[in-house]
Amino acid sequence: MSNITINMGTMNGNIIQTDCAGNCGSGKEPENSKERCSQDKELQKYEFDIAVSYSSAETKYVSRVVKILKKEGLRVFFAPDCEEEFMARNMISEFYGIYRYRSMFVAAFVSKSYVEGDITMNEASAAMIREKDEKRNCLIPIYMDDAKLPKLDPDINYIPVNGKNGSLTEIETADKIIRIVKGYVRGREK
Repeated sequence: MSNITINMGTMNGNIIQTDCAGNCGSGKEPENSKERCSQDKELQKYEFDIAVSYSSAETKYVSRVVKILKKEGLRVFFAPDCEEEFMARNMISEFYGIYRYRSMFVAAFVSKSYVEGDITMNEASAAMIREKDEKRNCLIPIYMDDAKLPKLDPDINYIPVNGKNGSLTEIETADKIIRIVKGYVRGREK
């Protein structure tokens, strides 16, 4: 039995590694392995499960949502967590790459200050371009107030944080995001 130390803990048992070249570690090829490996590669191409886009006016609410998403095991891009990594770099082009290519989904916390900001609208635009390229919904619009994303298909469902039925808590918003991401992953695994 192999022991592997992970984050100061120990995992006991046999470790099987899949290399997605038809050799799935056990010596025999599982049923539909090429298709399954292709889907695994599709999901693995993303560094982040979710990239968070928001205006600084929403930082308190968004940071609480991010904390919940991380506790649930999602790989989250949240700019304040990466300040040192992006020192002396072009933030606009770096963020464009994250929102356009490196995240499975983009959660856009849209507010009046969000739609007035050039950088935040750049981030949303990158996700909307992806939707056309990948032919799937990559953007999760979360409306914090009455502001709406321009150029977004009005038939796209959104998460209303403050609406006629009251306000969503950070936990409720995070739960909706988690269900979208995990639902997509489960759909890709089938």
